[in-house]
Amino acid sequence: MRTFIYFIAIFTALVFSLPPLSAQSTREASVLVNATVTKRPTPRITLQWRNEARSEYYVIGRKLRGENTFQQLDSIPGSSDTWVDSSVQVGVMYEYALLSAIRVDTTLIGGFGYIASGIEVPALHNRGNLLLLVDSTMATPLASELDRFVETLEAEGWSVTRQDVERAEEFSKEGVRRTKDIINGWYSQVGSPGTVFLFGRVPVPYSGMVNQGQFIIAPDAHPNHRGAWPADAFYAFIGNEAGWTDVATDTVASRKANWNRVGDGKFDNAGIPNFLTLRVGRVDFYDMDAFKEENQTSRESETELLRNYLNKDYAYRTGGIEVKMRGLIDDNFNYFSGEAFARSGWISMAPLLGRENVVSADWFTTLDTAAYAWAYGCGGGTYTSAGGVGNTTDFVGKPINAIFTMLFGSYFGDWDSPNNFLRAGLATSPSILTSVWSGRPYWYFHTMGMGEPIGDAALLSQNNQSYARAFFTYGVHIALMGDPTLRMRYRDIPTPQNITVHQIAAREPYVEIEWEGPESPEIAGYVIYRSVEGELGPEKEELLTPQPIATRRYQDTALFGKIVTYTVRAVALVESPSGTYFDCGNKGVWQSEIVAGVNDPIALNADFTVKAGPNPARESVAIDLNLTSRADLEISIWNVSGSNIQTLETRTLAPGAHHYRWNRKDSDGNRVPSGVYLVRVIAGGFAKVEKVVVE
Repeated sequence: MRTFIYFIAIFTALVFSLPPLSAQSTREASVLVNATVTKRPTPRITLQWRNEARSEYYVIGRKLRGENTFQQLDSIPGSSDTWVDSSVQVGVMYEYALLSAIRVDTTLIGGFGYIASGIEVPALHNRGNLLLLVDSTMATPLASELDRFVETLEAEGWSVTRQDVERAEEFSKEGVRRTKDIINGWYSQVGSPGTVFLFGRVPVPYSGMVNQGQFIIAPDAHPNHRGAWPADAFYAFIGNEAGWTDVATDTVASRKANWNRVGDGKFDNAGIPNFLTLRVGRVDFYDMDAFKEENQTSRESETELLRNYLNKDYAYRTGGIEVKMRGLIDDNFNYFSGEAFARSGWISMAPLLGRENVVSADWFTTLDTAAYAWAYGCGGGTYTSAGGVGNTTDFVGKPINAIFTMLFGSYFGDWDSPNNFLRAGLATSPSILTSVWSGRPYWYFHTMGMGEPIGDAALLSQNNQSYARAFFTYGVHIALMGDPTLRMRYRDIPTPQNITVHQIAAREPYVEIEWEGPESPEIAGYVIYRSVEGELGPEKEELLTPQPIATRRYQDTALFGKIVTYTVRAVALVESPSGTYFDCGNKGVWQSEIVAGVNDPIALNADFTVKAGPNPARESVAIDLNLTSRADLEISIWNVSGSNIQTLETRTLAPGAHHYRWNRKDSDGNRVPSGVYLVRVIAGGFAKVEKVVVE
């Protein structure tokens, strides 16, 4: 069980008081840390941070990714700004905590920062299972954009299940229940890691504000805002739901949507009853009429905002949006008696972007012309504004050049309100894709520096098993607005092309996979996967090459009498201010029918089929061959004058399907001119010819 926290609890290794000292700044209480890594001669991770003049000492802790407790490794003088860890292994991801003690007059003030780091951490070959729940009224008007989105995710390594679900414009107890049943049923089939993306007006759960049987203040501390807030955390919860109670009545809130009554389907919990399992994000533009154009209906506006979001999402992943690896902090609360709301911005952006690339600046007057990857803004709030930052109308009328955003202020953390400020950024152009209410509690994004998606940061922040805790840690209101699959760095890693599969009938038969990969400094190697029909699903592809291989050919000695799918992906080594990790490009896939009996005698009268296409062809010609028995084979390309252009194959092949591709080049590597060409296949002494036109 989680103990809901609505008081300040700082990392237990150090106990500091938090007085309202005007001399203390949020930045000073944030340890801005980066890492550089070295593989040879001895693997080392070097932590470097911005030293504060009044620091008395630093405490350094480390844990493995997935562990819950930091182990103290060292305590060093406050004058330090570097620390080296030589007890690390290549390929392992670590998390570090840096805690500082800052002297302000006679009082010690606590600061902290976190970073994930590692040396050549292996690629995430399978990014996990994603359930895409789409508002059914948006399925038809956004069909092409949604199909493209699913295809893009699958190419990145996600196993996507899409389901269209009912729309619920007002709170619907039954709608929430049916949606949760869909999630539970899906999860029972696929298991962890699981991610859910709620797209459109999917029913919104509500919960709060009861803790241990008592009503408590709302997360923004306003008496007229106490009650049930939107709580997608319920969808992230898997397990016994008895801890989600519905036995309280609370109608003090000025917004009636926050009212909570016995049995109304809005839960009582102010905090999650136990750890959450799923990474959940939402994009929902219902009741955002501030963005409605003249002569548009509300539904038409909502549809176009969703379309614009999918287009932005695709553009970001494919390099169509300018991204500058820098961060902006617009802090209008500053230290605020120790809560230091903007700390989330400082400590998260430093390991992601480099501490020197994070600056204090005004939100709208900077982001309307300059591009930033991250932006944080906080100030006294209303449902549609944050003091010193701006309001929803600013989002309507100005371009905002940021990708990932954090905002904090009163009221708008209740994100299901009309023209809500937190959701407004997602409706803008050209680029905002995520938004979170960060301050009560803090959010932790540092794992994104090693290639994790933002959904991982959401789950870390909701469960918070390891990090500094603040007001309303474990709150049901903690929610990600945006696509939970998004990552920090999308590299232009070329997709392997012209993949072919051959069954070779040697003394020890094997399957040979070949491909073409353009010369690129981005490519560090290739990885090969295999899935067998009826044995491994797409989400459980078998990795054949644990370490990337440099060649463009792979031999598989395992033979199956079933449909086998081979997948080839290029791999790049990514260097970030956190460390280095391998990242996979999109998938190049080929499917081949592998049959048993590869050592059958050579046929004297070989029976085979051959097909070449497309016809006419522009870039390349696919040659699909099927042998009924083992045969000596020759595949060659000829022009109509009777000259041999290129020979593609001269080997003994096993029965079954074989796939080749002629890249429209001759034997010297020169591209042939347009015209008519002949594909000649000789097997077992018999020849077949296919004519193709090359444009």
